[in-house]
Amino acid sequence: MAVRLPDEATVRRAEKMEARGEAGGPNRWEYILKVDGALKLYRRFKDNPFDAVPVHAVRIGDLAIATNPFEMYCRFGRDIRSRSASGVTMISQLTDGFCGYCPTIYGVLGGGYSGEPIYWCRLESAAGYKIVDVSARLLHELWRD
Repeated sequence: MAVRLPDEATVRRAEKMEARGEAGGPNRWEYILKVDGALKLYRRFKDNPFDAVPVHAVRIGDLAIATNPFEMYCRFGRDIRSRSASGVTMISQLTDGFCGYCPTIYGVLGGGYSGEPIYWCRLESAAGYKIVDVSARLLHELWRD
């Protein structure tokens, strides 16, 4: 899945903060967002801005379990459940890895913590919707007779 990278100005500012060693003090939260968030994301994905996202589905009797490596916004879990062929569907997040937060398009457009391209909120704005589609297809395959 495509990764959103920070803009060049954010990267340069983060590099300066890192060089000055501003990890403590009054700008600690900004340091975390810029250096641990944006700069880490940029360094990890600048040459290949794509990330593998493992999504699985499991059936146990009449129970369905859809898994993903995110902390997804609630809307996505509700969408997966509504499209599941099972009467009881569980969503297991932070499974098979950690890809960070997965906000809705409104979360990304709203800016702030879930809108900034940072390491723990890095995927394209359509990522959650794609995961819902893949999860729904996998769940339906489990109920084919």
